[in-house]
Amino acid sequence: MVPLHPTRMPRSGANVVVTDRLVVLNIAVLIEVGEGAVVNNTTDIKNKMMEHPNMAWMTSGDSYSSARFWHSGPAPGTVYNFPGGLAAQNTFYTEVPQGPITTGGSVLGVAFEGGVAITADILTSYGSLARFRDCSRVMHVNDNIILGAGGDYADYQFLKDVIQQKILEEECLDDGFSLKPKALHCWLTRVMYNHRSKLHPLWNNFIVGGLQDGEPFLGAVDKIGTAYVDRHIATGRGAYLALPLMRAKVEQDPHMTQKEAHELLFRCLKVLYYRDAQSYPKFQLATLTKEGVSVEGPLMVEQNWESAHMISCYYSVDEDHSLLTVLTSDYGPFPSI
Repeated sequence: MVPLHPTRMPRSGANVVVTDRLVVLNIAVLIEVGEGAVVNNTTDIKNKMMEHPNMAWMTSGDSYSSARFWHSGPAPGTVYNFPGGLAAQNTFYTEVPQGPITTGGSVLGVAFEGGVAITADILTSYGSLARFRDCSRVMHVNDNIILGAGGDYADYQFLKDVIQQKILEEECLDDGFSLKPKALHCWLTRVMYNHRSKLHPLWNNFIVGGLQDGEPFLGAVDKIGTAYVDRHIATGRGAYLALPLMRAKVEQDPHMTQKEAHELLFRCLKVLYYRDAQSYPKFQLATLTKEGVSVEGPLMVEQNWESAHMISCYYSVDEDHSLLTVLTSDYGPFPSI
């Protein structure tokens, strides 16, 4: 009997003639090869080892996995990608982001007769710091689609590259078809939900606008894949400050013109700049109609601070000197405290 350890197997391509009995010893498991058998190379020896039920751990990549239920069958506790098979085991653990880092603010979108308009400022903030002041968050996808993005700017750049590659591949096909806004909106829901299911979400809110069969389309997608379609959409703090203004205007005039839609967006941006500390007066405006797509900007929000002197602040300290309260008034100063 000749013992042969796997670490001392012959090199690949060499022939081994078993003269007596060749025994492969590995972790108290003996695999016997009959006398007179010819083993062509180390691959044959390894295959013989894998046929043994107690050696199933070698096919799963570690010594802690359970044996397979049957040869080439599933093993308990392992991860599979059906219908592909056993998934690659990742032993290098990584930490996923717990929140967005450099973020953009609100995005506004409104549909009007014959088209849609989307606007967003060009500021991205690092926490509460207005860090980068020239970051476009409005994208011209193709002749049928425009896109606005809020949230983490790096995640938006990643998806922007993927979308641009999809558009490039479609143009190379040159088959007369192009991506439609409903298709992009549906695709984004799947991508965002897929990343969320992997516990690694893309921290973004998107507004997709375009013309689908000649009709205006406006849809929103958030970081977990929740999606909806409406005639007017606002994300971020705009959902609290700008959306009521947009709803009031749409209820008053459901068939707005392009000029009226632009005036509505300008008014909402002004309110956001006054009330939202993480907004910025410079913005971009994307408009899509049957005539084509235009992305204007950076434009400037009209400002009027003449009423600023009417806002006064006073500080008061509680009796236990533990709480500091800020009192403000839009109608004049409070009485002296």
